[in-house]
Amino acid sequence: MTVTQPTETTETTGAAGGQETGEAGTGPNWMLILICAITAVTAFWEALAVRPITGSDLWGYLLLGAGMALFAVQNFMWPRSSALAGRFQVPAVALTLIGVVLLVLSNSAGRRI
Repeated sequence: MTVTQPTETTETTGAAGGQETGEAGTGPNWMLILICAITAVTAFWEALAVRPITGSDLWGYLLLGAGMALFAVQNFMWPRSSALAGRFQVPAVALTLIGVVLLVLSNSAGRRI
């Protein structure tokens, strides 16, 4: 004879449950926005701090900062309009990757990423 136990189903409620399921009406991911904003400001600051300024260093930091700023804007807009925020994805990825490649290929002896 086999005895079966009834299965319990629990539903997640509250703010954490809404963010996990991706329900409409949840807010933006503020931690991700903060990290993207900090990296963008840091990259722009490094673009000003690079001495001597060479083309590869300057453009690498500027493009990296612009890409990270676009990621921050995209994550801020995502809960409101995912279609509009999705338009920022490709430029943000392209600018970030090009910026990193320029910084890696830089010949100047100085601070590196």
